Amino acid sequence: MARYQCVCGTILSNGVFPNDIELYLLTDRQVDEIDEVSEIYDVSQSIWQCPDCKRLTFFNKEGTVSRVYKLESERIE
Repeated sequence: MARYQCVCGTILSNGVFPNDIELYLLTDRQVDEIDEVSEIYDVSQSIWQCPDCKRLTFFNKEGTVSRVYKLESERIE
């Protein structure tokens, strides 16, 4: 279980499984190479989405923050 405080101040936790906080990013090539679901955790990029401000926080393999993206718009017309 890990905890992280978003830039907006919201405390995020992945202690409940499954959860709506932690996302996994895979390239199309990585998806094609996966044989078992358990391999997803080894090859994917971990991303946490804040439920309040919708920021995406990317973590590297060591578990430290590598990037943070802020939502510009909820709707594009």
